[in-house]
Amino acid sequence: MEQRTVERFRKRTIWIHWLHTASFVFLSISGALMFFHLTGMRGGQQIRTVHRITAVFFVAAPVLYSFFDPKAAMTFLEEAFHWNRDDIAWLKLFGSYYFGGQEQMPPQGRINGDQKLWQLMVIITGSVFILTGVNLWFFKLQIPIVLYQWVLLAHAVAFVVISFMFPIHFYLRTLHPRFEESLSSMLDGKVSEPYARKHYPKWHDGIIGENTNHDT
Repeated sequence: MEQRTVERFRKRTIWIHWLHTASFVFLSISGALMFFHLTGMRGGQQIRTVHRITAVFFVAAPVLYSFFDPKAAMTFLEEAFHWNRDDIAWLKLFGSYYFGGQEQMPPQGRINGDQKLWQLMVIITGSVFILTGVNLWFFKLQIPIVLYQWVLLAHAVAFVVISFMFPIHFYLRTLHPRFEESLSSMLDGKVSEPYARKHYPKWHDGIIGENTNHDT
C-alpha cells in the first residue's frame, strides 16, 4: 500500500465522529430495550437514565464540532444538501459497484454519493431525534396524548431509518475491499495519494491545485 500522506480528516473531526458514533450505538441499544420492553420496571428506569445521559453526548458532539470548527461544520452541511449530476449518477450505479461489477464510476468530490446520502440522513434523523427527544424528556406530561403519540412515532421512525442505514454504512467504510483505506482514514485522518485520486478525483484535483498555487 502506498504511503498515506494526504490529510482527509482533522483530528478534531475524528474525535467528534467517534464520540457521535459511540453515543448513537448506546442510544440504539438502550432505545431498543425500552421500545421492546425487554427490561423490568426497575431496569427500565435505569436504561432510561442511560439513554438520556447518552443523548446529551449525542447532541454535544455536533454542537462542539460547530463551535470549535464552524467552517468544517458548514462544509458538512453544504456537502449533505448540495447534489450534482455526478452524485446522482453515483447512487444509480453504486449497487453494481459495491457488488464487484461496475468499475468506472462518476467522479466524486470529498465524499461520494452514498456518503453524501448518509450525511443527509444523519442530519435529518438527528434533528428529528433532538426535537422529539426534548418533548419526550421534558414535556411528556404537558403535551396532549395525541401529540405525544405522534412525537413518539416520529422518534421511532427516525430510529428505524437510521438503524437500517447504519450497518450498511459501517460495512462499506470498514470491511468493503474497494474502500480499504476508509477505516484507517478515520483513525489517523490520512489516505494515500493514489487512493484519493481513484475514489475522490474532484477533491484530489482540488488539493493538487491548491498545493500548486501555494508553491508558486
